[in-house]
Amino acid sequence: GVENIIHSSDFLERCGQCTSKGEQEMVQYLVGELGLHDSMFYTTGDTRQAVVTDPETYGSYQVDFMNQRIGLIVEFYGDYWHCHPDAYKKDYRHETNGKLAKDIWAADKKRVERLKELTGYEVLVVWERDWMQDKAAAMNKLQEQVSRLSS
Repeated sequence: GVENIIHSSDFLERCGQCTSKGEQEMVQYLVGELGLHDSMFYTTGDTRQAVVTDPETYGSYQVDFMNQRIGLIVEFYGDYWHCHPDAYKKDYRHETNGKLAKDIWAADKKRVERLKELTGYEVLVVWERDWMQDKAAAMNKLQEQVSRLSS
C-alpha cells in the first residue's frame, strides 16, 4: 500500500539536507517543468513523504519521488551509495556500509521489483552520473515517461 506520512520537524531538520544537489534539481524539474505538483517526495524538505508499505514484511520503502495520479516512482541513485556499475567493479567493498557492489546492485534490483509489485507503478532510476553529465538526456527520458503515463 501507498501511504503519505507527514514529516515531523525533527525529521526535516535531520533529513532536509540528505539529498544531493542533483536529486533536488530532478525533483524541481518533475514538479516545476513537468507539472507534477501533486507529488510526494522523501527528503527534499517538503512536508509530504512518499512511503510504500510491504504487508508481507511489515516494512516500508521510502522513495525519492512518487506521483500517484500517473503511477510513477522515481529513484535518484547516487553513484557512491549505489556503486554505479561504470565506476565500481562488482567485487568492490563499499567503504561505508561494507557491502559488495554486486550485493548493492542485487538489493536495488529487488527493491525496484518489489515497489512495482506493491504499487503497480512505473519505477524509474536516474543515476547521479547521468543527471550531472547530460541533464538534457535525463530530462528527456523523464519527460517521455511522464507523457506516456499521462496519456
